[in-house]
Amino acid sequence: MLKQIVADYNEAIFDTDKERALQVVEDAVAAGVTPEDIVFKVVIPAIEDMMQTINRDPDATWPSTS
Repeated sequence: MLKQIVADYNEAIFDTDKERALQVVEDAVAAGVTPEDIVFKVVIPAIEDMMQTINRDPDATWPSTS
């Protein structure tokens, strides 16, 4: 379940879809994922992955090829 949440969140972030990203988080919390897991296993890794991808290729789009 967490793997799909991460994928959905990353897709929303790369699409700059704020509403979808927030909905992914709300759905995850409703499904029982703790807020701490959302932050440390979804949001922070998504930001780190996005920054690495953009640093390698400023024109990158999701998904990254790393």
